[in-house]
Amino acid sequence: MQDELLLARARRQANKMVSYFMSQPNGLWHLIATISKLPRFEGAYEEELRKELCEKASSLYQHSTLELN
Repeated sequence: MQDELLLARARRQANKMVSYFMSQPNGLWHLIATISKLPRFEGAYEEELRKELCEKASSLYQHSTLELN
């Protein structure tokens, strides 16, 4: 139960971070830079946060490249 709450909190935090960065100029690139600075394998929260941010950044990048074509 506590793990599920922790993972849900990480997902909410990822959504907030993505919303913030995407409201800024060059937000996708700042998001990617932030992901690269996150600590690796610190714990379940950080791992889930990194995973969610990577998935969202990947999706946003793919969407942005489709718009350019």
